[in-house]
Amino acid sequence: MDAALDYQHLVVKNQAEFIQKVRKISANLGINPNWLMIVMAGETGFTMSPSKRSGDNPDAAVGLIQFVGTT
Repeated sequence: MDAALDYQHLVVKNQAEFIQKVRKISANLGINPNWLMIVMAGETGFTMSPSKRSGDNPDAAVGLIQFVGTT
């Protein structure tokens, strides 16, 4: 099995499936999967919560990569 990804311990639901998807996306992009993990960890305040918002405003960025509704 591959080495553990940085920050995978922060994924509390469906960890195996989540990590498998991160590896697949990273392979498609040709990047190190740890790069994607560190971006998601940082963007969520190291919670890896897909519902994490960047602020209290309902229009605030949300998600693992902090997408904004208008984008």
